[in-house]
Amino acid sequence: MNDTEFRLIPRGTEPLEPLPGVRFESTRVHSKPSLCGGFYGFGVLTSDLLTGCSGAAETAGTTPAPSVSTPPETLDDLAVGDMLTDAQAKQLNGQVGTQRPYQQDDGSYIVIDVAQPLPESVRQEVAASIATSDSSDLASFFRKTDEESAATGKTLIVVRRMSASTLDGEPLTAWMASSAATGFPGFHGTTAEEVVAQAQAWASTTRDANQYEVVIIDG
Repeated sequence: MNDTEFRLIPRGTEPLEPLPGVRFESTRVHSKPSLCGGFYGFGVLTSDLLTGCSGAAETAGTTPAPSVSTPPETLDDLAVGDMLTDAQAKQLNGQVGTQRPYQQDDGSYIVIDVAQPLPESVRQEVAASIATSDSSDLASFFRKTDEESAATGKTLIVVRRMSASTLDGEPLTAWMASSAATGFPGFHGTTAEEVVAQAQAWASTTRDANQYEVVIIDG
Protein backbone atom coordinates (compact mmCIF):
# COMPACT_ATOMS: atom_id res chain seq x y z
CA MET A 1 0.00 0.00 0.00
CA ASN A 2 1.29 3.49 -0.84
CA ASP A 3 2.10 5.17 2.46
CA THR A 4 2.08 8.74 1.15
CA GLU A 5 0.09 10.84 3.59
CA PHE A 6 -2.77 12.95 2.33
CA ARG A 7 -5.99 14.30 3.76
CA LEU A 8 -9.31 15.09 2.09
CA ILE A 9 -11.44 17.90 3.54
CA PRO A 10 -14.67 19.49 2.21
CA ARG A 11 -14.30 22.67 0.23
CA GLY A 12 -14.78 25.86 2.23
CA THR A 13 -13.59 24.37 5.52
CA GLU A 14 -10.34 24.73 7.42
CA PRO A 15 -7.98 21.74 7.44
CA LEU A 16 -8.06 19.57 10.55
CA GLU A 17 -5.08 17.98 12.23
CA PRO A 18 -3.33 15.62 9.77
CA LEU A 19 -3.84 11.91 10.22
CA PRO A 20 -1.49 9.18 9.06
CA GLY A 21 -2.14 7.60 5.70
CA VAL A 22 -5.53 7.89 4.08
CA ARG A 23 -8.35 8.91 6.36
CA PHE A 24 -12.04 9.05 5.49
CA GLU A 25 -13.86 10.43 8.53
CA SER A 26 -17.55 10.83 9.26
CA THR A 27 -18.42 14.44 10.09
CA ARG A 28 -22.18 13.91 10.27
CA VAL A 29 -24.66 11.18 9.65
CA HIS A 30 -28.04 11.30 8.00
CA SER A 31 -30.51 8.55 7.32
CA LYS A 32 -32.52 7.72 4.25
CA PRO A 33 -35.43 5.29 3.90
CA SER A 34 -34.58 2.10 2.08
CA LEU A 35 -36.92 0.05 -0.09
CA CYS A 36 -37.58 -2.26 2.86
CA GLY A 37 -38.63 0.57 5.16
CA GLY A 38 -35.32 0.57 7.05
CA PHE A 39 -32.69 3.28 7.10
CA TYR A 40 -29.25 3.48 5.58
CA GLY A 41 -26.91 5.76 7.53
CA PHE A 42 -24.38 7.57 5.33
CA GLY A 43 -21.48 9.39 6.94
CA VAL A 44 -20.09 12.42 5.11
CA LEU A 45 -16.46 11.62 4.39
CA THR A 46 -13.74 14.24 4.78
CA SER A 47 -11.80 15.25 1.69
CA ASP A 48 -8.83 17.45 0.71
CA LEU A 49 -8.32 18.80 -2.76
CA LEU A 50 -10.19 16.69 -5.23
CA THR A 51 -9.71 17.38 -8.91
CA GLY A 52 -11.99 15.99 -11.58
CA CYS A 53 -11.83 12.30 -12.22
CA SER A 54 -15.03 11.18 -13.78
CA GLY A 55 -15.06 7.49 -14.64
CA ALA A 56 -17.09 4.84 -16.35
CA ALA A 57 -18.23 1.68 -14.65
CA GLU A 58 -15.84 -1.24 -14.93
CA THR A 59 -17.17 -4.13 -16.94
CA ALA A 60 -15.80 -7.63 -17.25
CA GLY A 61 -15.59 -8.15 -21.00
CA THR A 62 -18.80 -7.53 -22.86
CA THR A 63 -22.05 -6.43 -21.25
CA PRO A 64 -24.14 -9.49 -20.36
CA ALA A 65 -27.30 -10.07 -22.38
CA PRO A 66 -30.58 -9.20 -20.63
CA SER A 67 -32.03 -12.05 -18.63
CA VAL A 68 -34.88 -13.93 -20.24
CA SER A 69 -35.68 -16.16 -17.29
CA THR A 70 -39.34 -16.71 -16.49
CA PRO A 71 -40.54 -15.32 -13.13
CA PRO A 72 -41.37 -18.13 -10.65
CA GLU A 73 -45.04 -18.81 -9.98
CA THR A 74 -44.58 -18.36 -6.19
CA LEU A 75 -42.06 -16.75 -3.88
CA ASP A 76 -41.06 -20.10 -2.41
CA ASP A 77 -37.45 -21.13 -2.96
CA LEU A 78 -36.42 -17.91 -4.67
CA ALA A 79 -32.77 -17.67 -5.69
CA VAL A 80 -30.55 -14.65 -6.29
CA GLY A 81 -30.88 -13.62 -9.92
CA ASP A 82 -34.47 -14.83 -10.37
CA MET A 83 -36.70 -12.42 -12.29
CA LEU A 84 -39.91 -11.14 -10.70
CA THR A 85 -43.17 -9.68 -11.93
CA ASP A 86 -44.18 -6.27 -10.58
CA ALA A 87 -46.69 -7.93 -8.27
CA GLN A 88 -44.12 -10.40 -6.96
CA ALA A 89 -41.60 -7.62 -6.38
CA LYS A 90 -44.16 -5.71 -4.33
CA GLN A 91 -44.97 -8.85 -2.34
CA LEU A 92 -41.31 -9.70 -1.71
CA ASN A 93 -40.57 -6.13 -0.67
CA GLY A 94 -43.09 -6.49 2.16
CA GLN A 95 -41.64 -9.71 3.53
CA VAL A 96 -39.12 -10.15 6.33
CA GLY A 97 -35.79 -11.66 5.30
CA THR A 98 -32.57 -10.92 3.49
CA GLN A 99 -33.99 -11.18 -0.03
CA ARG A 100 -35.36 -8.12 -1.77
CA PRO A 101 -36.32 -7.01 -5.26
CA TYR A 102 -33.99 -4.74 -7.23
CA GLN A 103 -35.42 -2.71 -10.09
CA GLN A 104 -33.07 -2.77 -13.05
CA ASP A 105 -32.58 0.04 -15.55
CA ASP A 106 -35.04 -1.58 -17.97
CA GLY A 107 -37.76 -1.53 -15.29
CA SER A 108 -37.68 -5.27 -14.59
CA TYR A 109 -37.15 -6.72 -11.12
CA ILE A 110 -34.50 -9.22 -10.06
CA VAL A 111 -33.99 -10.99 -6.74
CA ILE A 112 -30.99 -9.89 -4.67
CA ASP A 113 -29.94 -10.91 -1.17
CA VAL A 114 -28.24 -8.51 1.23
CA ALA A 115 -26.30 -11.46 2.70
CA GLN A 116 -24.95 -12.62 -0.68
CA PRO A 117 -22.89 -11.01 -3.45
CA LEU A 118 -24.87 -8.96 -5.95
CA PRO A 119 -25.57 -10.51 -9.35
CA GLU A 120 -23.02 -9.26 -11.88
CA SER A 121 -25.68 -7.40 -13.88
CA VAL A 122 -26.77 -5.52 -10.76
CA ARG A 123 -23.17 -4.78 -9.77
CA GLN A 124 -22.57 -3.25 -13.19
CA GLU A 125 -25.70 -1.09 -12.96
CA VAL A 126 -24.70 0.11 -9.49
CA ALA A 127 -21.20 0.99 -10.69
CA ALA A 128 -22.57 2.75 -13.77
CA SER A 129 -24.94 4.83 -11.63
CA ILE A 130 -22.20 5.94 -9.23
CA ALA A 131 -19.88 6.66 -12.17
CA THR A 132 -22.26 9.36 -13.42
CA SER A 133 -21.24 11.48 -10.44
CA ASP A 134 -18.24 13.79 -10.69
CA SER A 135 -15.60 12.70 -8.20
CA SER A 136 -14.66 16.36 -7.67
CA ASP A 137 -18.22 16.95 -6.40
CA LEU A 138 -18.21 14.94 -3.18
CA ALA A 139 -21.85 15.67 -2.39
CA SER A 140 -22.92 14.17 -5.72
CA PHE A 141 -20.53 11.23 -5.37
CA PHE A 142 -21.74 10.37 -1.87
CA ARG A 143 -25.40 10.93 -2.78
CA LYS A 144 -25.16 8.41 -5.63
CA THR A 145 -23.43 5.91 -3.34
CA ASP A 146 -26.14 6.49 -0.74
CA GLU A 147 -28.90 5.88 -3.27
CA GLU A 148 -27.39 2.61 -4.49
CA SER A 149 -26.74 1.43 -0.93
CA ALA A 150 -30.40 2.01 -0.12
CA ALA A 151 -31.57 0.28 -3.31
CA THR A 152 -29.43 -2.82 -2.76
CA GLY A 153 -29.40 -2.96 1.04
CA LYS A 154 -25.63 -3.41 0.85
CA THR A 155 -22.93 -1.34 2.53
CA LEU A 156 -20.91 -0.28 -0.50
CA ILE A 157 -17.16 0.19 -0.61
CA VAL A 158 -16.40 2.26 -3.70
CA VAL A 159 -12.96 1.95 -5.31
CA ARG A 160 -12.24 4.81 -7.67
CA ARG A 161 -9.21 6.55 -9.14
CA MET A 162 -9.10 10.05 -7.68
CA SER A 163 -6.77 13.04 -7.48
CA ALA A 164 -5.87 14.71 -4.20
CA SER A 165 -3.01 16.59 -2.57
CA THR A 166 -0.50 15.35 -0.03
CA LEU A 167 -0.01 17.01 3.35
CA ASP A 168 2.90 18.84 1.73
CA GLY A 169 0.65 20.20 -1.00
CA GLU A 170 1.96 17.90 -3.72
CA PRO A 171 -0.57 16.48 -6.19
CA LEU A 172 -1.33 12.79 -5.85
CA THR A 173 -3.46 10.55 -8.04
CA ALA A 174 -4.23 7.05 -6.79
CA TRP A 175 -6.91 4.41 -6.50
CA MET A 176 -8.86 5.08 -3.31
CA ALA A 177 -11.54 3.19 -1.40
CA SER A 178 -14.29 5.05 0.44
CA SER A 179 -17.31 3.85 2.37
CA ALA A 180 -19.92 5.02 4.86
CA ALA A 181 -19.19 1.88 6.88
CA THR A 182 -18.58 2.51 10.56
CA GLY A 183 -14.86 2.42 11.28
CA PHE A 184 -13.83 2.17 7.63
CA PRO A 185 -10.21 3.43 7.54
CA GLY A 186 -9.93 4.22 3.84
CA PHE A 187 -7.31 2.73 1.54
CA HIS A 188 -5.25 3.85 -1.44
CA GLY A 189 -2.79 2.24 -3.84
CA THR A 190 -1.39 2.20 -7.34
CA THR A 191 -3.87 -0.33 -8.76
CA ALA A 192 -7.56 -1.05 -8.32
CA GLU A 193 -6.78 -4.69 -7.54
CA GLU A 194 -4.48 -3.68 -4.69
CA VAL A 195 -7.09 -1.43 -3.11
CA VAL A 196 -9.90 -3.97 -3.63
CA ALA A 197 -7.81 -6.60 -1.83
CA GLN A 198 -7.23 -4.21 1.09
CA ALA A 199 -10.92 -3.36 1.31
CA GLN A 200 -12.00 -7.00 1.14
CA ALA A 201 -9.46 -7.98 3.79
CA TRP A 202 -10.85 -5.28 6.08
CA ALA A 203 -14.47 -6.35 5.43
CA SER A 204 -13.62 -9.98 6.22
CA THR A 205 -12.68 -8.97 9.77
CA THR A 206 -16.05 -7.36 10.50
CA ARG A 207 -19.02 -8.98 12.17
CA ASP A 208 -21.27 -8.65 9.10
CA ALA A 209 -18.75 -9.33 6.35
CA ASN A 210 -21.44 -10.44 3.89
CA GLN A 211 -23.11 -7.04 4.17
CA TYR A 212 -20.29 -5.34 2.26
CA GLU A 213 -20.00 -5.08 -1.51
CA VAL A 214 -16.92 -3.67 -3.27
CA VAL A 215 -17.73 -1.72 -6.44
CA ILE A 216 -15.04 -0.52 -8.83
CA ILE A 217 -15.44 2.69 -10.81
CA ASP A 218 -12.93 2.62 -13.65
CA GLY A 219 -11.48 5.78 -15.15
